[in-house]
Parts: sequence; structure tokens; C-alpha cells
Amino acid sequence: MPPPRNIIRVDHEASHTHAWRVTLQGHSDIAVRTFSDSVYGGKRKALKAAVEYRGIKRGHSEFSRVTMQDLRKRTRISIYVFL
Repeated sequence: MPPPRNIIRVDHEASHTHAWRVTLQGHSDIAVRTFSDSVYGGKRKALKAAVEYRGIKRGHSEFSRVTMQDLRKRTRISIYVFL
């Protein structure tokens, strides 16, 4: 089963990176966030967190209990702004 839209799987053995990456692009910015398997306790839990994050960022999350602040506490967020 393919991952949801805007979410890709990253498995890089040389750097021991195993995670899901969410990439969202707006009019003038790109938000990229990585959800590591080790931080979230496994592949499925990391994917669930990535899907929650994507829903919140897009403004139509069904996960009303999870806020952006809760997600920021779990992992780092990187936002790139192109002018």
C-alpha cells in the first residue's frame, strides 16, 4: 500500500535513517518535517504522526486532540521560505 499523498518513506542504511518525510508546498514556502521511527516507537506510529501533522498543516485534521504544539514537542520542524 503506497503512503498517503505528500508523505515519503526514507530508509538510508548508511546513515541509519528510517523515517517518514512530509513535504508541503504553499504559495511562497515549503514545509518539510521528518518523523523518525526511533522517536515515535516504530514505523506505523511514525506514519500516523506524519499523517496527523499533514492534516493539521493543511487545515483539515480529523485529529482534533493533537495540536501543532504537541507535534513540535515530539520532533524538530524545518521550514524553508523562498522569496
